[in-house]
Amino acid sequence: MATEMISNVYIENETGNDIIGITVEHIYGDREPETIGGSLFNGNILLDSKEVIIGCANYEVGAFTGLDWWRITWTDSNGNIYSSDQELLSKIGAYCGQYFMDIISLTSSSIALWATVTDQKKWIANMVNLITVFFNFATRSLTGGLSKGQHFKEFMLRKSDNSIRFILKSNNEIDIVASSGESTVKYYQKQIKQPVMLP
Repeated sequence: MATEMISNVYIENETGNDIIGITVEHIYGDREPETIGGSLFNGNILLDSKEVIIGCANYEVGAFTGLDWWRITWTDSNGNIYSSDQELLSKIGAYCGQYFMDIISLTSSSIALWATVTDQKKWIANMVNLITVFFNFATRSLTGGLSKGQHFKEFMLRKSDNSIRFILKSNNEIDIVASSGESTVKYYQKQIKQPVMLP
């Protein structure tokens, strides 16, 4: 049985530049993305206070619950826009998540066809199909999140995580810190095309 949870989202600015706006996008399982954000605050205030809360993230804990996916985007006082990148393993996981259920279904059908062609007892094919249906149902939240998370970093919240902190550092890294663990993800500066002024 799943239990609804809420985790406060904190930002710490160690980039050395003022931040005038920030958005944290959060995807949980097969839910629609939620946007957590703030604007018009000063990087020095973040440095002095060590943490600023910008909102909260909703998730669930319990059997067969989903994964949490995150993307952080912010603008500094010079107008530069930065965004978190996704690690290679997360990208592979997201790619596999798109096709995971298709692979399971194809495997199930192949076993059922083999049981029929080779005159095996029908209960083998029926059992395989039943297990596959149950597995698809039990993992739909997990695989839904994997397929949505192609441009996000996976960091799963646990029951003990009443808060999550994103520490923006000057070395192009973001430390993700919660009670249950820590992780690091790179960030990069987005290339924004300036509008062409016509004479």
